[in-house]
Amino acid sequence: MFASILDRPIHNGKRSTVYISKQESEFFALKASSENVWKKEMEVYRTLQSIPGNKFTRIQELLASGELPVFFKSRDSLHKFYILTRYNNLRDVKTWLSRIPGLSEAMRFKAARETLLALKELHLLGFVSRDVKMENFGVHITKDHRLKFYVYDFELSQKYKDIETGKPTVQKIRGSKGFGTTESAPLVQMTGSRRTFPVDDVEGWFYCLYHILCGSIPWDIGWPEPEFRRSTYATTYSGIRYFLNFIYVVGPRSVR
Repeated sequence: MFASILDRPIHNGKRSTVYISKQESEFFALKASSENVWKKEMEVYRTLQSIPGNKFTRIQELLASGELPVFFKSRDSLHKFYILTRYNNLRDVKTWLSRIPGLSEAMRFKAARETLLALKELHLLGFVSRDVKMENFGVHITKDHRLKFYVYDFELSQKYKDIETGKPTVQKIRGSKGFGTTESAPLVQMTGSRRTFPVDDVEGWFYCLYHILCGSIPWDIGWPEPEFRRSTYATTYSGIRYFLNFIYVVGPRSVR
C-alpha cells in the first residue's frame, strides 16, 4: 500500500497531508496527520464501528489506520499517523459542482438534502464536526450510476453527547477560538464564546446550501452579497471573518 503512493499529495495542510494510493484498479486516500488530530478522527470512527448494523451510511468508511511505517516520509515530520479510506471517483461537493455546468435545480436540492442528512448522522453518532464546508462532503458515483454522499474529515470534531445514554458530555473545549474555515465557520466558533453544538454545524451547512443553490458563499473579501449587507448579523460576521483571514494571510505584524 505505502509503496504505491503517489509522491505529490492532493492536500497539504497544517493538520494533515493527503496522498493517493493505487492498488490494481482501486484508488485509496491516505491521510497522514499528527497524533492529536489522528486521535480526534479515530474517536469518531471507533464510535461508528461500535454500532451494530449499518445504520450510519453517510459517514465515510474507514479501511485502515495506525502509525506510519518508518520508511514512509510524510512532507510534514509531525504527521506520523494515518487513516485510509476509499477514493476511486470520490470528489468533494465543491469540486463536483464546479465540474458539472448547468446542473439542474433538482440535483442541487439533492446535494443539499444529502449533505444535511450526512451531517445529521454525525450528530446522531454524538459528534459535532466544527468544520462544516463544501470540501468536507464527498459525492461518489456508484456502479449502478447513483450518487452517494458522505461526510468526512473529522480533524476538529468534538463529542457532544454520549450515544448510549444520550446525555451531553461536560468536557470543556479549549483553544477553539478561530478554529475551522474562516468562510464557513459559525460565529460562536470564530469568537470562542461557548462550546459548539449541532445547531452551529447546521449554521455552517446553511452557507453550504447558499453555495449549492447560488454558486458561491454569501461572503465577499470586503463585504457580503447585497441581500446580506444591511444585516447587523452579517456585519458582525464580516468584521470577525475577514480580520482573522487578513491575519492568516499577511501575518499579525501587519495589523499593528
